Amino acid sequence: MIFLVGILPALVTLWIRKAVPEPEVWAHAHEERRSAGGIGALFRPPILRTTIIVVTVCALGLTAHWALMFWHSAHLRALAKAANWAKESQDQLATKALYFLMVGSIIGNFFAGWIARSLGYARAVGIMFLLYFGFMLAAYSSVRSPETILLFLPAIGLAQGAFALFTMCLPPLFPTLLRTTGAGFCYNIGRIIAAAGTVIFGIWATVGNGPLAICDHRLALFYAAWLFLPAALVSWLFLPEPEKDAA
Repeated sequence: MIFLVGILPALVTLWIRKAVPEPEVWAHAHEERRSAGGIGALFRPPILRTTIIVVTVCALGLTAHWALMFWHSAHLRALAKAANWAKESQDQLATKALYFLMVGSIIGNFFAGWIARSLGYARAVGIMFLLYFGFMLAAYSSVRSPETILLFLPAIGLAQGAFALFTMCLPPLFPTLLRTTGAGFCYNIGRIIAAAGTVIFGIWATVGNGPLAICDHRLALFYAAWLFLPAALVSWLFLPEPEKDAA
């Protein structure tokens, strides 16, 4: 039934394509074929510099973010198991942790937008990444109880509002006819790097050898948090600010 319901957005899309006009700036650029050139244009000046910066921000930020999303549940379960919690209680703890993150993230989306309105997108992304780093460092710099970790998760979720800015910030950095291509390419390259990075942090945080080797999830999360520092620095210093009329 869930898959069948998924047909409805496709039907709405048909109506959108017919009823909603294209933006004037896109239609004008399309008529003159400005900014055309396909994906290869992303690797030629002057767009190349923007491509490198955006890929760097996406790769660093998403790797740290997905390390958190992948390992935080395993970390909580390990803490609860070490404290002799019942299996049912461990499952409830993991579910509650996800709820805490999601609620914090919803609030963070609005919070990030408020900062962006005051300081601009690039600095807002940098500030949110700094908050992400600080909250993760506070949560995972030492061994804490499951209950204490839960208290940090809404704050960590708040910092995830950085990624809500990507949809508004990244596309206008590229020429009109390359907005979807540029933003999509950079973001998805970041996701691919993040997939590999999440595994690497797990291996890096492995303690012991042979059959006794275990992954210290806290260390994986602690190490991953440091990626937010260069992500914040690159965002603050080098990420271009979208033009107001384009954004």
